[in-house]
Amino acid sequence: MKVPYPLRITIQLLATLFAAGSILLYLFVVLAGIKSDGNVLNKWYFLRADTSDLPGATYPITQWSLYGICGYESGDSISKPGDFIGCSSHKPAYPLDPKRNFNDGDSSETWDQFRTNKFYFETRFQFAFYLIALFFAVCQFFLSFGSFFCYPVAIASAASAITSFVFGAIAASLSTAAYVDGRNIFHKHGAEAKLDPSLYGFMWACVVMSILNSVLFWFTCPKDDSYFNGGLAASRGGYKFGVTERNTAQTAMTIDSESVDEKNSAVLVA
Repeated sequence: MKVPYPLRITIQLLATLFAAGSILLYLFVVLAGIKSDGNVLNKWYFLRADTSDLPGATYPITQWSLYGICGYESGDSISKPGDFIGCSSHKPAYPLDPKRNFNDGDSSETWDQFRTNKFYFETRFQFAFYLIALFFAVCQFFLSFGSFFCYPVAIASAASAITSFVFGAIAASLSTAAYVDGRNIFHKHGAEAKLDPSLYGFMWACVVMSILNSVLFWFTCPKDDSYFNGGLAASRGGYKFGVTERNTAQTAMTIDSESVDEKNSAVLVA
């Protein structure tokens, strides 16, 4: 179905706004926990657990991010911890592996349940997928401006939106699967643990906006260049490639008249 040109522009503008929103939220997800102090970026986390009674734990309350672990004093609850203590040395793609995170702390049944390839690879690879999703979201945002006028750019913008959605969905799925299982392990051993609703809200909102971008751009993407030419001609009152339709018709009539005159002259000469 061919979408009317004004409607296509409106839908693509909406998709561009979704792209800008997904970029902002992806930045929140990727930068959460990057600082080693108690600022706002350190307030977001993937998993927070009460580790005060667990052997080898560095902090009474520990929270995991993409870059390391940070600790708090015990407070009223795990949702309202005490004073901020500090963070481990930061490195990207930090895994959920408490025994290793706590410098090979005492062996315990709790920590041993985390020593699987499942937790290690899910929490390591999610970082790369988030970066890829963010990269293609940025590409789609900038390409969307050119997609109003150029068919190949429109195709590239739609492809970028789809790619961002795929990698963003994979990253969010890996994060959710790993840290939900980690929370359940803590609960199983009597330790309070929770996920950060804000960060997971950012994460899945990115996925939703990416899939909306994919649908909107693919739905409005034309099948060939004539779509753009027709839209430009309509929006400029019939002006197309510097020649108006009226001038074109007049030129054709003039050429036909000249042809008839030439034929008549030839008949008279003969």
